[in-house]
Amino acid sequence: MYFTSEKVLPYVYMCVNKTTNEFYIGSRTTKKLKQPSHIDFPNYRTSSKIVKPNFDQYNWLIIAEFFTSSDAFIFEQKLIQENWGNPLLLNGAFVSENVKFNPGQSKQSREKARERMLSKSNPAYNQSKDKLEKMAAANIKRNSKMTKEERSKKYGTFGDKNFFHLYNKSLSLIDKQKRVCKYEYTLISPAGDIYQTISLNDFCKQHNLCRDVLMKYNNLGHTVPVAPPNSKRKSRTNTVGWSITSIQIKY
Repeated sequence: MYFTSEKVLPYVYMCVNKTTNEFYIGSRTTKKLKQPSHIDFPNYRTSSKIVKPNFDQYNWLIIAEFFTSSDAFIFEQKLIQENWGNPLLLNGAFVSENVKFNPGQSKQSREKARERMLSKSNPAYNQSKDKLEKMAAANIKRNSKMTKEERSKKYGTFGDKNFFHLYNKSLSLIDKQKRVCKYEYTLISPAGDIYQTISLNDFCKQHNLCRDVLMKYNNLGHTVPVAPPNSKRKSRTNTVGWSITSIQIKY
C-alpha cells in the first residue's frame, strides 16, 4: 500500500501472491464506494475467484486513484494488456476498445505455461537457497551499474518504461489526480464568486450542479439560461446563471 487517501475515489489495485509471485490487477469503481481505497480494499478483497478465497496469501497495493470510474477501468485494462503473456498474470481476459477478448493464448495454454513456470522442473526452482541468493545479488550488482537507457533497452516494458518504475510514491494525491486531468475549469456563480477546478464532475457533485448543461455552455461567453418549464432536476435549476470556461492542461 503506497499511499493513504482522504477522498473516496475509484481506484486500481494489484494483489501479489507471497509465495509464487502470481499477481492479479483489478479496479474498484462501484457507486456504492463509501470509504477511501486503503480502508475499502481490505474489506472488499477483490472480485477474483482465485484471489478472494485466499486473500491472506497475497500482498496488495493501491496503484492509482481516479475521478471517474471509466478512467479507472481503462487504466486497469491497459495494465492487464501490458502484462499479457506473463505466465504469472492471474487475469483471464482484458477489454480493448469495448471488445473483451483473450488474444494469443487460450485459457488452457496459459494454465499450462503457469504450471511449467511453477513446477519443480523449472531450473529456477531447483537451485539451493544459497545459490538463489548469490544469483539475486549478482543481478542487483550488475543492474545497478546500468544507465537508464541501458536498462530500458535490456528490459523494455519491464525496465525503465514500466509504469511501476515511473510511479512516484512521494506524489501528493492532488498531483496524482492531475495526471489524469486534461482541463482546468473556471466557473463563476450567479453571485460573482470565482472557482477553479481540475475535476468538473467532483465540483458539480459538491455544488449540486448539472455537468452536462455546464459543458454545453463551456467557453461560450454567457451564463446558463433559465431551465425549461418541464425540467424536474434540481441540479438543472441550480445551474442557471453560472458561466464556465476551460483551458487544456499540459503537465
